[in-house]
Amino acid sequence: MKRIVLFTDELNTQALELLKENLEQNGCSLDAEESPDSYSVREGDLIITDSYKVYRHFNGRCLILIEKPEDMDAFSGAKYFVMDPEYAEFDYYEKIYRRLNNLPWDILETERLLLRETVESDVDTFYKIYKDPDMTRFTEKLYDDPEEEKKYVTEYREKVYGTQGFGIWTIIEKKTGDIIGRAGLVSRAGFDNIELGFAVDKGHWNMGYGTEAVKGCIEYAKAHDLMPLQALVINGNRASERLLEKAGLYFREKVNVSGTEYDRWITD
Repeated sequence: MKRIVLFTDELNTQALELLKENLEQNGCSLDAEESPDSYSVREGDLIITDSYKVYRHFNGRCLILIEKPEDMDAFSGAKYFVMDPEYAEFDYYEKIYRRLNNLPWDILETERLLLRETVESDVDTFYKIYKDPDMTRFTEKLYDDPEEEKKYVTEYREKVYGTQGFGIWTIIEKKTGDIIGRAGLVSRAGFDNIELGFAVDKGHWNMGYGTEAVKGCIEYAKAHDLMPLQALVINGNRASERLLEKAGLYFREKVNVSGTEYDRWITD
């Protein structure tokens, strides 16, 4: 995001100055516009408005400015709202910009890894990673048809990332920019605890990447009040058990899920 474009007469001068200062500290500018008819959206623009007419003019790709929660009812179909924009964290604007432009969020970084939301273009790499039979001995396979997998990712981004705020993310090695696996947090039916999930490309085993990714997910869960976490490991998967031990989890009990026996590990 490079600029916020504001269509409103509601903010007072002091609020505008505070918002402008907030944005400039993060390398972003603020423009106040009167009419959308003479304005062309540029890459990097986030539009904020309190006008339903402006909201419809830009086909809903706006952050809606409201004075009170009940004002949301006037904007049918809108998903993203802000009150007192001059006090909102810059990260919030950046995330909304990315949602409105179908761009993934960067979730967390560790020393060597970046975890971000998965996008459809990641799927081709996933098929290369999961081609090795050792990758699917203890994890679910991808769809046979890559197009079905991409469709699943599209739905997942909308229904999971967009509503829960967490999910399974793509792991990227920062040094090379390569996708090397997936890790994240999921809700499993029948359990109260959020679950850790992880899978690292076989070519990157025994390098500590899986442990690093899982520890990053645990720190994320702590910061977002999602603790304690659990992990379900199919009997015989000693590599995952050793990883969980290194990440600070411990064995709790054996459980049966849909006919499959798992060892259930938990955090403190």
